[in-house]
Amino acid sequence: MTWAMKGRKTLRPKAEPTSLTAAQRTLISADMMAYADAWAHRYCKRGFCLDDLKQAAYLGLCVAALRYKNGASFKTFATYYIRKYLLMEMKSFL
Repeated sequence: MTWAMKGRKTLRPKAEPTSLTAAQRTLISADMMAYADAWAHRYCKRGFCLDDLKQAAYLGLCVAALRYKNGASFKTFATYYIRKYLLMEMKSFL
């Protein structure tokens, strides 16, 4: 260890659960997956690959299920994460 490294704290990434619980799996129902598909189809019209957009929308849905606490409706809560991950996917193509 050099003198410049002394006293520095190492940053560790925030640990997320690796698997969904049963309650979280119920949030990701067929209706919510169809809702994520609808958002992917909206952005598909802009010239992006539908399969990639669906994958990003499903990822956003899973992240929403992990972070959801009872409050607003899950659909409203999940919309933010679905759109966020879709926009991040589209930005990676540019």
